[in-house]
Amino acid sequence: MDPPKRVPPKRKRDAEEVREEERRLRPHPYGIRPEGNMFLEAVSNCRNAGLGTLQPISDTLVGEILGYLPAESLCIASTASKSLYAFSHADDLWKPLTLFSLRKDGKYFYDANGWKQTYINTKWKFLGKKGSPPRHSPIRVTNFFSDTLYHPHHDASMRIPPAWTRVNNVDRVSAKTLTKRAFVDTYETPGVPVVIQDLVSEWPSFRKWDWQYLLQFSDAEFQCEAAKLTLEEFKTYSDNQLDDRPLYLFDSKFCDTVPQFKEDYEVPQYFTDDLFKVLGSARPDYRWLIMGPTRSGITTYF
Repeated sequence: MDPPKRVPPKRKRDAEEVREEERRLRPHPYGIRPEGNMFLEAVSNCRNAGLGTLQPISDTLVGEILGYLPAESLCIASTASKSLYAFSHADDLWKPLTLFSLRKDGKYFYDANGWKQTYINTKWKFLGKKGSPPRHSPIRVTNFFSDTLYHPHHDASMRIPPAWTRVNNVDRVSAKTLTKRAFVDTYETPGVPVVIQDLVSEWPSFRKWDWQYLLQFSDAEFQCEAAKLTLEEFKTYSDNQLDDRPLYLFDSKFCDTVPQFKEDYEVPQYFTDDLFKVLGSARPDYRWLIMGPTRSGITTYF
């Protein structure tokens, strides 16, 4: 009989780090749990009885249907059953209601308690109300199981375990020693990825760009995915957000919005060959300001 295989110490440490992150997860504010728990506990899912004729359709489709409702109708729907209460409070419903339906000519007022409270805060200000806006207090729904509604909360609550970022198989080369010819021959021509370090340390932005400096332009609006936010709004959101897929700033017109930014960086020597220049005013977007809070990111571009 073969002896049991010994688990390498590093793998055991990595697995323990992941388990520790799972243990730190905060409970879902509305009591929603993964569907697997329903089978372990041998209980029925209150989701089904509370949806009535909508019971056969998927949770994703239920969310899409509710996404067509204005805020007032969504609040009414939430009173119909425990199931619809849970569905109607998904942040993915209240985020677009705040950013696209409510925020028009004024700012929005983000709240760390989520996008429904943010909607309430912003609506309160727009209506010219005095004092503090009412606070939304989530009600925990018992025996409601949904992977679709639980996973965004899980992803927003769980930190990235250090084990997931330890592997590093991409070259890192200092710009102080990497010539343009070496970059072309070693990386660009054969298509080998590389991280070039020490590129921006001489840029004015490296010394100047902290929030104290950037908030001099607090009313300037920048593209944040499909929405436009001021820098002040974006900072407040970044400091407090608990989204599973946070908004990130991704703007190609930043130098038009704040011309001073144009003086704060320079194109590295490796990328000065710019064939798009021949297109003049018809050239596509070629420079971007990208900022994002914890957990934000984009898919890989090829």
